[in-house]
Amino acid sequence: MFERILASFPRSFFTHLVEHVQEAYETAYRHAHEAMGDQALYARCLGSNRHFQREKALKRAAEAAGLAYKEFNGRYPHILVTAGRFQVMEVKVDRWGDLPREADCRKTLAAANPFTATQQDLFPDPDRGDLLACVVVENPSAQEQVLPQRIGFGVPTANLDAWACLYPVGEILAAYTDRETDRLIDRARPKLRVSKARQAEGED
Repeated sequence: MFERILASFPRSFFTHLVEHVQEAYETAYRHAHEAMGDQALYARCLGSNRHFQREKALKRAAEAAGLAYKEFNGRYPHILVTAGRFQVMEVKVDRWGDLPREADCRKTLAAANPFTATQQDLFPDPDRGDLLACVVVENPSAQEQVLPQRIGFGVPTANLDAWACLYPVGEILAAYTDRETDRLIDRARPKLRVSKARQAEGED
């Protein structure tokens, strides 16, 4: 699944994603402080602002990377990005490894996903449709913080009861760097010239 992700998304999607999600949290924090003095209203305002700012961040990252996206409404408005056989939405979790809420729209989109984490290499099956993937933003609801603790990318199982795979974005970006380094080494590797005498021997 990891190789499939690298092949489906340009590196720029993940670099812009980190940049825009961090900006989104700074903006939401600032707006909530400016708008609300009452603590209870402030907490509600901050949560709503973060959601809409995360959606905006996902949209901006898709635009910057040249990926297609569409908007749809569940309980709240959402952005759905398309890349290869993946459809991507954002989810917020309190702790790393927590699962996305079992919203009807997510269950529908995840219908073609692996049933268990051990099946991930068998997918995507073209007869079952595209996979749902998630940009995962970790920030505990009970803690006030300007920036999220972690940003990741994962594929949940079809029943949304486990992660088939879940990677920090830093790990994905490092894999792109390793690939580029390997390509540069291959290009720089000297090619040995074969003398005409050796070529003649080979023909014999």
